Amino acid sequence: IDVTVHPQYLDICNLKQPKTGLEAKFSFSLIASAVLHGIDTGHLDVFNDKLSKEKKVCALADRVRVIPNKNLSETATKIKIKQFNNQITFGYADISTLYKQHRESFVREKAEKLLGTKYADQIWDMINNDNLIGSKLTRRLMHTRH
Repeated sequence: IDVTVHPQYLDICNLKQPKTGLEAKFSFSLIASAVLHGIDTGHLDVFNDKLSKEKKVCALADRVRVIPNKNLSETATKIKIKQFNNQITFGYADISTLYKQHRESFVREKAEKLLGTKYADQIWDMINNDNLIGSKLTRRLMHTRH
């Protein structure tokens, strides 16, 4: 399994073997494995210590390779899955290409599931009013104290 992302996220979101639920939130490989096992990673309570110790999830996570690509948009991810029967599945998503009318509902729904309504509103206001994307938004959120 190859997951290709912009390299700016590797220092924060590429923990190789998370030991806790908090660390699991910052592990591309564990999240990819969880999704492939049908676990809804859109809910914050999924990220608990049990997930980071789940044998089948960890075994698949060990087969995930995270590949940095500076030519990939900060808001995009590519995935390639090669199965044992040699069937290959490709995927690509870039949230910056969401139609404007769908972008707000997507961002608000995801943020509300993970952080709650208060923060979902603040995040959408920052995106909508300041036109912040990618690393600028990340820096703003990391330096905001509430």
